[in-house]
Amino acid sequence: MPTDDIAEELRLKGFTVHQIYIMTNKSTGAPMPLFLTILDKNEQNQKIFNIKELACMQVTVEALRKKYGPPQCFRCQGFFHSSNYCTRTPQCVKCAGEHLTRECLQDPKTPPTCCLCGGPHPANYLQCPRNPASHPPKPKQAPPKQENSWRKRLQMTSAPPPPAPRQTLELTEEEYPQLPPPPKKTKQTPPTQYQEITNPLEMLKDPDVQDLYHTLEKFVNIAKNVKSPAERLQALFKLLN
Repeated sequence: MPTDDIAEELRLKGFTVHQIYIMTNKSTGAPMPLFLTILDKNEQNQKIFNIKELACMQVTVEALRKKYGPPQCFRCQGFFHSSNYCTRTPQCVKCAGEHLTRECLQDPKTPPTCCLCGGPHPANYLQCPRNPASHPPKPKQAPPKQENSWRKRLQMTSAPPPPAPRQTLELTEEEYPQLPPPPKKTKQTPPTQYQEITNPLEMLKDPDVQDLYHTLEKFVNIAKNVKSPAERLQALFKLLN
């Protein structure tokens, strides 16, 4: 559908139209069924988004989407600056010639040539190898941890000084002979006044042993037969005296 017919249909519906452009494919340059319409910003023109049919055809009206990627100059096709203050040599976005794009005389059917990489696509192609938008962003590295200089200085001043290295002296046997080994101590058993017992059965026949045995029997009889503690003490005194 011609752009003049679209502009006329919109004017009949009460919209103020300045310009209408046919949008083309950036890689092939072929026209697409998309039209860029420039209107005044007023309340009446806001109603254009409610249109569903135009010239007996179903249409969809959308706001122009923002361009993806970094800004690109329309004069030199470089990135990250505008054409308003560009003083570089102009480059055509279609044929890579040294002239402005609006002055290009190349046939629309001729394949485009990129002035950035020389590929068969226009210079504003998003998949161009020279376009920063085609490269994934590098992962951000964590900044190095900053160390507190005051804390480091305090640690250095409060830390104890390192120990001095030990000096090793090499001694010779002539200067310092080895000491003689200490004498071995022998364990001495204290002398006993008791006679060593060789045969216990024969010692039971000794009169002293028998006398002590009889005395023990009397102690046992007193403990079992005498009930009162006072009587036990009297019996023990008599036995010992």
